[in-house]
Amino acid sequence: MTHFADYIPYVACLLAIVTFNNRAQQAGNPLPSSLTFAISGGAAFLIGAWIGNWIIYWYFLGIQPANILPHPDTVFSTPDWKWVPICDPVRVSSLAKTLLVTPGCLLGIACAMFAWNRQYGLENRFIRPPPDYSKFGVVAAGHGGFEGSLINNPKVRSVVTQIVVIGSVALLFYFIVANTAHNLDRLGIASGFKFLCDPARYDVTGGFMPVSSTETHWAAFTAGLLNTFVVAVFGCIAATILGVIIGVLRLSNNWIVSKLAAVYVETLRNIPVLLQILFWYGIFILLPAPRQSLKIFDTFYLNNRGFLGPKLFVGDAPVLSAEQQATMISEMGDVKYQRLVEEAGGEENVAAALAESVRPVFGDGSSVLFISLIVAFFAVWFYRRWARKRQEATGQQSPVFLVSAGTIILFPILCLLIAGTTLELQHTELKGFNFVGGTSISVSFVALWFALSVYTAAFIAEIVRAGILAVPYGQTEASYALGLRPGQAMRLNILPQALRVIVPPLTSQYLNLTKNSSLAQVVGFLEIVGTIGGITLNQTGQAVECIVITMAVYLIISLVISVFMNWYNKRIALVER
Repeated sequence: MTHFADYIPYVACLLAIVTFNNRAQQAGNPLPSSLTFAISGGAAFLIGAWIGNWIIYWYFLGIQPANILPHPDTVFSTPDWKWVPICDPVRVSSLAKTLLVTPGCLLGIACAMFAWNRQYGLENRFIRPPPDYSKFGVVAAGHGGFEGSLINNPKVRSVVTQIVVIGSVALLFYFIVANTAHNLDRLGIASGFKFLCDPARYDVTGGFMPVSSTETHWAAFTAGLLNTFVVAVFGCIAATILGVIIGVLRLSNNWIVSKLAAVYVETLRNIPVLLQILFWYGIFILLPAPRQSLKIFDTFYLNNRGFLGPKLFVGDAPVLSAEQQATMISEMGDVKYQRLVEEAGGEENVAAALAESVRPVFGDGSSVLFISLIVAFFAVWFYRRWARKRQEATGQQSPVFLVSAGTIILFPILCLLIAGTTLELQHTELKGFNFVGGTSISVSFVALWFALSVYTAAFIAEIVRAGILAVPYGQTEASYALGLRPGQAMRLNILPQALRVIVPPLTSQYLNLTKNSSLAQVVGFLEIVGTIGGITLNQTGQAVECIVITMAVYLIISLVISVFMNWYNKRIALVER
């Protein structure tokens, strides 16, 4: 059976290949880069796959691997796709599947670009060439200039210092692990991660991956991780947009507008974020009941249970076998089965109703959508490059935004129509005391996302204002002299230059928003701290393992955000001639 752990050795091998290749090229290896890449890559692949496979299977899974190199099956082999983690298979929603697969895809693309940049002679901003010591003369003469004692040799001192530091850290880590293991054994507490495969015995609702009490702690952890990821991503996007708007408005010549923006900033950033989360949650739960929901175009509904809207299905529903239908009917019970027969209009329609109940958002034939989106994004990328070169050469601007938006939206739809892929929009309907069908977002998530966004936007607004003021006023006057309107001058000239000042402190605000998402459990939204760091910890008593997992998740997310923002900051930095 394929496990999520099977993919870890391949990621480690890819990173090892990149490291071997770049180090060989930096050292002036006489072998051609392609040969170096092949040799070092093959060795790294075998070593990394063998070690990673044995460690993951033997320690985490408690079984002996059948072979050295695992061969994971394709994850899209069946219509009813299941995420297969360390424990038993866990069914997830299509949104959860997409968000869980996306980081792995981005990591693979980043590693490939990281290696190919050096392979094809492109500039690699992450690796700098070694310094040139030839200007000192002694290196060019063929000796290091230190013929006395080894203590006076800086290279020897550097190597010895690094060995001592690495050894000290290793000894400290070993002492902490050994002391923790001894104390756990003395208290009779079992260590390890096998508790992740035990039933969770609590439900995770209101998020983007509902988990029942009969599923494992690993499933609850996955749901909490997904909820944390969604809050962080959408919160950073909303806070950035709102913060840029408020920051620009603070510099407006209109006295009322600038003062209102100042009141927004000074008020929200001086109130603790926890109080703001509770305040907005109290506002949202005072919305009307489902029967008196606020309607938007008779399609979207807002009430005290959340925000509801239609759901788009791409592709056909899966065809269930007789065994699958029998299993679903037996789990359903007599009362629910009779209700299903009544809603389906007879027993002859039960098979179709069951297939529709487990129908994924992306069913059979939906691969056309993903392929067309990839083609559209590449087409937009090439068009933007062509438009930029054309503008630099001739000064003529092209409608980049309109063409890009039209290509990304219309091209996939055209491909779906040509391929004959089914497109179905399921509207939500009020039945009884609640809405049925469609998609819904819980009020706890809306309150959390809104509170974190408006709170972080107050800080981002000040960062944007400071960045704009750091740009010399002569740039504004030059923009006006060229005939640009104030809005065009801000968008095309001032803000691009201010980004060099804005991006570094903006990284800290993204990290703060991500870590502030741990306050979600005060409004009943279970994320990583509420699941593995809260309920699972209290039920299992595995405090060390749960805290380590929680800290590792936040550390990895923070490092990914920092690496991306540092890369973007280097990309927009001024290059001196």
